[in-house]
Amino acid sequence: MTLLVLFGLFAILVVLGSMVGVGYVQIQKNAMKNAAKSQVTLLEDAVKLYALDVGTPPTDLNSLLQLPPDVSETKWGGPYLEKQELPVDPWNQPYQFEILDQ
Repeated sequence: MTLLVLFGLFAILVVLGSMVGVGYVQIQKNAMKNAAKSQVTLLEDAVKLYALDVGTPPTDLNSLLQLPPDVSETKWGGPYLEKQELPVDPWNQPYQFEILDQ
């Protein structure tokens, strides 16, 4: 093979490799976004169920797992999450919780 053919083959392989790499990164990003959306929905549902049971929304996400000291045991129907731990987002950060005025 000539040197020109080898350079051409190398260029084709580099282009194909970069296309695959970019595609993989995009798929990974979308998967992480979808996982975060699912986790947020799970947390929203747990907060709503807590609010229905107790009458007020929780003051923090830990209240979904452990009985808060200011809530009666008869009202609290938790834990409100299947796993006994708060999820972290796909980027390994804890979820933030804030009650917005309506």
